[in-house]
Amino acid sequence: MVGGFRLTFLDWLDQRLVADFYLRPPVEQHDDIHAWLAEHSEVAELLPTRRSEGTLVTVEHDADTRELALPVGVYGITPGAALLPSWPLLATRAGRDDAWQAFAAGEAAFVNEQLAIAEGLAPGDRIGLTAPGGEAVLPVAAVYPDYGNTRGEVLLATPELARRFAAPPGSIGIVLAPGGDGAALRAGLRQHFAIGGDELVDQREVKRIATGIFERTFTITRALSALTLAVAALALLASLLAQARERRLQLAPLWALGVPRQRLVTVQLAQLGGAAFVVGALALPLGTLLALGLVAVINVAAFGWRLPLHVFPGEMALTLATAVGVALAAAALPATKLWRAPPRALLAEEAT
Repeated sequence: MVGGFRLTFLDWLDQRLVADFYLRPPVEQHDDIHAWLAEHSEVAELLPTRRSEGTLVTVEHDADTRELALPVGVYGITPGAALLPSWPLLATRAGRDDAWQAFAAGEAAFVNEQLAIAEGLAPGDRIGLTAPGGEAVLPVAAVYPDYGNTRGEVLLATPELARRFAAPPGSIGIVLAPGGDGAALRAGLRQHFAIGGDELVDQREVKRIATGIFERTFTITRALSALTLAVAALALLASLLAQARERRLQLAPLWALGVPRQRLVTVQLAQLGGAAFVVGALALPLGTLLALGLVAVINVAAFGWRLPLHVFPGEMALTLATAVGVALAAAALPATKLWRAPPRALLAEEAT
């Protein structure tokens, strides 16, 4: 689950941070800066955003209409060519392309997974929104993942959010053309609009900071995982070694009946190694099912969104190999003693 959360977070960053630069200009300069950027050949596309606070007042599902008073975030994005391929959608009514077309035309809204689960929303339902600048009733075209968000959110195209709710300007994503000079663009913004480094952020810097914080957060988790595996291996080794004498007592009569020691040692190794392999092979799918229940049921109940399940064959193989290796080691140590023990000692142990 930890590894799956890490991959999901990194994928989510790559999907959301598609622009090369993110600019948060002063509100009074927003339109001038937007026009100035649009005139430069280095800029391939601009992705302005807006944000407002609203209230979900109605939810209409088929013939059933419910009255609500649920505060939600209303967020506006620009569905440009750079954003569309990377923005994930969990559910749509008529396909991904149709959902984006309706969204871009201002005919529909997207809702995040948290809101969809909490209110039972699905593509095709209609929602009523009120915000300080107005109100609207829109169909839901799609549900999108929004990992880590603790509240419901409604997504609209930026022009629609400005027109319907008069939301204030927000940040501007700047997608550079192939070969575009980001340094020259940064210098031009500084010269014409006194835009400093705090307002203009490189996408790579954002990802570096976010990934660094995330990796530090889970360093202790990875250490604990390795420690847990080591403790489990030691516990397995200790328990098998504690039973070594009982297993050797069972082999003494077989040796007395003429079974060669080499075969007895082979039987010991095969028994414990095979048992560890079978138990591990049964435990791995059981653990996967347990993880599925945690991400699909417990995580949804606790946080309101579902974490994708990722399976890591390499780590599963390492766990299985560790179990088999420990079992073989636990069999090899008594087998060495069995190989070297004189016949009288073996029969004396069996007699006791």
